[in-house]
Amino acid sequence: MIWTHSHLGRWICLNLNIEISSSCNLNCLYCPRRNAFGLEQFMPLGVLERVVRAVEPERVVLIGLGEPTLHPRFREVLEVLRDSQVVLQTNGTFPERVRMAVEVHPDLEVALSLDLPPSVAGRFRIGLEPGRIEETMRIMSRRRSSISALMMRSSMEALPELLSLAASYDIESLDLSGMVPITEELDEERVFTFLSRRLFEYLEGRSELVEIAYRAARIVLDSWGPVDSNELRVYEAGVREMEAQGLTPNFALYEMEAHRAREALRREKYLRILEEEASSLGIRLKRTSLFAQEARRCPYAETETGAVSATGELSPCYDLLHDHTYYLFGHEKRIKAVRFGPAWERASMESYQAYREKLLEFDRNFAPCHTCPFAARGACFFVPDNGVDCEGASPTCSECPFALDLVSCSL
Repeated sequence: MIWTHSHLGRWICLNLNIEISSSCNLNCLYCPRRNAFGLEQFMPLGVLERVVRAVEPERVVLIGLGEPTLHPRFREVLEVLRDSQVVLQTNGTFPERVRMAVEVHPDLEVALSLDLPPSVAGRFRIGLEPGRIEETMRIMSRRRSSISALMMRSSMEALPELLSLAASYDIESLDLSGMVPITEELDEERVFTFLSRRLFEYLEGRSELVEIAYRAARIVLDSWGPVDSNELRVYEAGVREMEAQGLTPNFALYEMEAHRAREALRREKYLRILEEEASSLGIRLKRTSLFAQEARRCPYAETETGAVSATGELSPCYDLLHDHTYYLFGHEKRIKAVRFGPAWERASMESYQAYREKLLEFDRNFAPCHTCPFAARGACFFVPDNGVDCEGASPTCSECPFALDLVSCSL
């Protein structure tokens, strides 16, 4: 075994996301696979064996940009993982392979990526066969299992359908996550806001300050010499008050996101009713926030979880396994893969650990793009990709929506 003990006195990479397949039989309109390249790979069994021998993970989630059950040696994959707790993240379209999986690995947990209620799914999930998914849910019945789904504008009103399905098949939990848009067009389906609740509530009650903010720069630019303006004094006083409360005066983000924040408040009331209904049915409902958290945190780093690509390379998280594109904060964001090298090599583990330690102190080590007015709509030179941020972090996770608790991680 490669020694991976951290100076904090804890073992790292106790848990792994392992991408045994980057090939998929579906073509979902919101999936990062649609703008990722170099996929269609299956992890060789020998590579998996080397990863497992080196890391000895306690918990493994079989997930990636592909469907795990498509792996041509899926049974043997499960046998290699016999000493680990295994979660199979599946789209549910191959029930016969899910049945085989629970026979080979009796303690297997099945996490069904249902994504959308049946009445909506056909619009977004190309290639879906509902009957096969129902068969998979019958297999999941009365065992450790969960359904994961996306909160999208088109699906919110139909979410009770998912509760009914979970109750019908005795599925333990329903996990709801925000959807990260991969295009500007799909951004219309986003239900969360990049505003923090405190910033929204502060500016929502100060319409005069918001209106003056858009004129303040013009007042200064149009003046030659000292400026004596009552509006400017009001603006400066407002900014000082915000900063005293620990708020960044991000008027640009407020202008862009205020309408979504108002919708988010209404949706929170709806979700509370849904949570009560889930509780009455004995279903555990978990969901991400509709407002950005002010303190960013990395769930992967905190749970000592790494991700391994189909080629066996170690990454900080599932989202950084491949190059792909998102649409964040009003601009296109090119996500470049972050890979440290083969997961069984000491140098890879050391690089992973060094980066993980940065992630454990997220706000200290990455630029605050989520509150910066220059980042909104891509006005900043640094935000088009995750190569480097204005404070020199490279690669950077500065605009990560997962760290803001807007999207759930696959842990």
